[in-house]
Amino acid sequence: MQIKSIAIFDETPIAQTAMLSFFKTNMKGVEVMAMGKSKELIKLLKNNPIDIVITDVSHSENFGIDIVSMIKDISAATEVVIFSNNYNNYLEAAAKADGAMLVLSKIESLEFLLKKIKSTFNQKENQKKREFVLKTKYNKLQIFNLKKQNLTIMERNIVYWSLHGLNSTEIAEVINGSINTVNNQRNNLLKKFNCRNVTHLIVYLMKIGYISLSEFEQ
Repeated sequence: MQIKSIAIFDETPIAQTAMLSFFKTNMKGVEVMAMGKSKELIKLLKNNPIDIVITDVSHSENFGIDIVSMIKDISAATEVVIFSNNYNNYLEAAAKADGAMLVLSKIESLEFLLKKIKSTFNQKENQKKREFVLKTKYNKLQIFNLKKQNLTIMERNIVYWSLHGLNSTEIAEVINGSINTVNNQRNNLLKKFNCRNVTHLIVYLMKIGYISLSEFEQ
């Protein structure tokens, strides 16, 4: 998913104007808006799908770090970016614990802020896709005769995701495990079925009927 909308919440006119101009210039096709009052932000979040809110924690309304949970309570799908002069390690840890996507100091350039927003947003979207794939496709494990064999859930996962073209690193991300665990389980499978590599394993499992392609393609 691409970024379609950004809201800038900062009561400092100079910062608000600078960010508004920068993001409108450098993010063509993205709706960018700015405001300094919480009631304006709340109304916006309640009535519009906003992908990202860029906010300071310093504000006359004294939200502090609670601004993150306030935004998330109204719109859980909205990503929060803290861009503040009050940056420190505690602030970053606390903000991320509350659900902030990114925390940066205002000493960083707007170019750097934009770069980090894009990369972090893309990483989170990719993770969401992985989780979606896991939830929707994992339920199809019953299409494999593997379920009837003496294979662990981890071993079934290795076969399943290998069949979908994922490598060890990608499988580890999907199942939220370590690469070493995936590699060890994969090696155990190769030994169990006396196969030289994963391709050989998949072909062999098809040959002996452990995997039913006709069912898989449905």
